Amino acid sequence: MLLKKDSLPAAGSGPDAMVADPVFSKKYPTLWAYMSQTKWEDGTDRLPAGIMVFLQDGIFKARFTENETGKLLWIAAPSIFGVLEALEMALNVPQPDWRNDRRAGGGAFKKGKGK
Repeated sequence: MLLKKDSLPAAGSGPDAMVADPVFSKKYPTLWAYMSQTKWEDGTDRLPAGIMVFLQDGIFKARFTENETGKLLWIAAPSIFGVLEALEMALNVPQPDWRNDRRAGGGAFKKGKGK
């Protein structure tokens, strides 16, 4: 099935719009926290993390970006659910295998500067 242009979602109400996904947040609570929380415990603003998932050579791959620090996690798995499960596990170890994001010069993204 091909998508039609008019079937694409309209622009949302901005990056600070509240989103709820009780199924996802229950199955992947740490991943959900990284992606959805826009405030730190002290109430200061936080840039939520993001995931880019793609299929390459029959393997699902994900680039998980922690936007506050500009650090990345790379994950590969045979299924999209395997990628999500691997990310959840990786974010729960004491020292995740964070990499520097060369696009950001290895440092944190600046709020309001774009990526």
